[in-house]
Amino acid sequence: YLANAIGESELDPPSPTQRQDGSEEFSLYPSLRHHSHDSKMTVDFRDYFWGEKNNGFDVLYHNMKYGYLAAKDLAEFFRERSLVEESHSKLLSKLARQAAGSCSTGTFGPLWGVLRSTSEKLSSLHAQMVAQLQDLVREVQRYCEEQHRRHKQVKEEEAPTLEVVQGLQQTTGALAKAREAYAARCLELEKLKRESSPKDLDKAEAKARKACEEYRQLVERHGVVRADFERRMAGSCQRFQELEVGHLQHMKEFLAGYARVLDSSHALVGQVHAEFRQQCDALDIDALLRQFASARQTGSEKPEAITFEEPDPSLQLTPTNAASTGSPPFFTTSTPAPSASGSENGPVLPADFCPASAAAAAPSSTATNGPQAPATKKEGAGVDAN
Repeated sequence: YLANAIGESELDPPSPTQRQDGSEEFSLYPSLRHHSHDSKMTVDFRDYFWGEKNNGFDVLYHNMKYGYLAAKDLAEFFRERSLVEESHSKLLSKLARQAAGSCSTGTFGPLWGVLRSTSEKLSSLHAQMVAQLQDLVREVQRYCEEQHRRHKQVKEEEAPTLEVVQGLQQTTGALAKAREAYAARCLELEKLKRESSPKDLDKAEAKARKACEEYRQLVERHGVVRADFERRMAGSCQRFQELEVGHLQHMKEFLAGYARVLDSSHALVGQVHAEFRQQCDALDIDALLRQFASARQTGSEKPEAITFEEPDPSLQLTPTNAASTGSPPFFTTSTPAPSASGSENGPVLPADFCPASAAAAAPSSTATNGPQAPATKKEGAGVDAN
């Protein structure tokens, strides 16, 4: 973007142009020279850098040097800003790693993921800003190198003006001394006219004429030097102004590039912040609970209810048979058989009845009663007797 801002014509070698006195001069900024005329600036250096001491050229020349220092300082400023953004990027990357290592198994886990991704995006944006600022630093550094070469060329081009300035300063100083000497000789001559002899008066008149001639010659010489100084100084003021216009255009373009980097980066950062807010709003409490329930669910079937069932004495099993068959003793869901006593419902069990004790007592009752003879045998015996 800087090449487009500078323009191809400014990168070409300087082209010669005609001065007012017919000599050729070189312009480092031909396009900027045209721009300075078309822009109709209200400030003209040719109206501000004269003065009694004739040091306007020195002020303008050193101001050109200050432009080089300003460009170096601006490059250093951009470099320091890139270091700030680099540190910011590293700290955000550290925050992203911290968010990734935080507890993500609870209901707040999805929000930790949002924090991690947002920190990573912001870190990447600041890293991009670092790269853009470093490119801008390199552009300013190249401009500084170009400025250094141009200033050497300006020094060579403005050497005649510098000589005229120094000549005018020397002539002005000598003219002031000659004027004082001529005034002193005139006062001395007037004094000798009233008091001295004709011989002393002749010597004083000779000295006064000599001082007058020197003074007159310096006045004439000063007039010639002054005219040359005004002509060359006017051209130098115009060229220095063109240099400053070009320099300020470059510097302002650097600042515009810096502003574009800030604007684009801050716009992207704002988008990341907006996305973060949208993601947080989307993950409301209901959504967080739903995600947790879907990911960590243990089942949706509840345990069945167990009802109390009475034991069935008719299906009593010995401990050995119960162990061999694997069937639970006493408990059944079938209809009980009629008992020997004729009761359909069977014997009434006491409240403290224990099936285990009943099973243990059953064999002992059989052993006490002993074996009984079959009834058919007794009946047969009676028939035989009759």
